[in-house]
Amino acid sequence: MEMPEICRRKQSKKQPEERILAAGMDCQKGRNMKTIKITTDNKLSVIDVDFDDYRDIQKAVGCEHFETVKTQRLFDFFGGPVLFCVDEEGLLKDLALNWVGSFFYGTESHGHPIVGDIVFGIPIYDTIEAPKDVESMKQSLLRIFEFLKEE
Repeated sequence: MEMPEICRRKQSKKQPEERILAAGMDCQKGRNMKTIKITTDNKLSVIDVDFDDYRDIQKAVGCEHFETVKTQRLFDFFGGPVLFCVDEEGLLKDLALNWVGSFFYGTESHGHPIVGDIVFGIPIYDTIEAPKDVESMKQSLLRIFEFLKEE
């Protein structure tokens, strides 16, 4: 598959129509919070994750060890602090490329890709919470990344 145009383009810091106001300021708390998962086959789904239980995060990402990724591009796109969880050993496992994760990671600048499925969250001090407005986040991602398919 050829790299989608959005992933090749340099992004301007100003994308006000795509920002989700204060994405990091409002979050869901408690068990089984709704968040967004994007798979390597470009499927976007809203899933339930208990971010207080690392095993539930592992299950959502599909791995034994996950890492969190926070970038300026994620902050700029969503208008607040946002991260995603990804398989820490994805490259060793030879997992497939995740186009959306690689875009937010800035792969086109440094050549290091994001592989495997990703799950979005909001960093709150040393914990992860789910975004409050998952629907806006989903619509924004579907509008910009036209190759994504809602599951």
